[in-house]
Amino acid sequence: MKKIFLAALCFALTLAAAADIKMQMEFSTDGGKTWNEDFPILKKANPHCKVKVKFQVDEPKEISGKIVTSMLFSKERDFASANRGLNHFEGRGWYQQLKVSWKNARTGSPYVYDLDLGPRKEGVMGQENKWDGKKKKFVSTPLSACPALVPGSYKFHVRIGYTTKEDRKYHKSIQSFDIVIEE
Repeated sequence: MKKIFLAALCFALTLAAAADIKMQMEFSTDGGKTWNEDFPILKKANPHCKVKVKFQVDEPKEISGKIVTSMLFSKERDFASANRGLNHFEGRGWYQQLKVSWKNARTGSPYVYDLDLGPRKEGVMGQENKWDGKKKKFVSTPLSACPALVPGSYKFHVRIGYTTKEDRKYHKSIQSFDIVIEE
């Protein structure tokens, strides 16, 4: 019994000492005029919404560059606004990243994604979506076409993360949300 208590106490202290990233998401189906915390229900004729990701970082260590990064992704299938295409950042999935994907860690300025679940034409330019081994960096290449998502329910995820300067350790939080598309 004593060992269980000590193990639980050590675990609790470890969690208390760990960094904390709090996230809150809001959704808009009217172009950002109004926001709601409820997962969006979209119409097949207009499968677009905005996703606002508010965050707060409570990290006692110094954060490298004082920046926090964000990425939105689906592990289920490709979607029109997935400008990083198929990659393996958080496992196999299709990723959307904002042109400016970093924010100041202390201000908590929100990220706002324009999520497009309609069709994507062949050749739309991606955003640093392919690794170039010769250049040793990601380069932008055209994305393949993808059809619009059909009516149904889809799971998406948002990752917020940062690296601590002292130990170069990466910390992240991933929050999932569902989107429903109706006829």
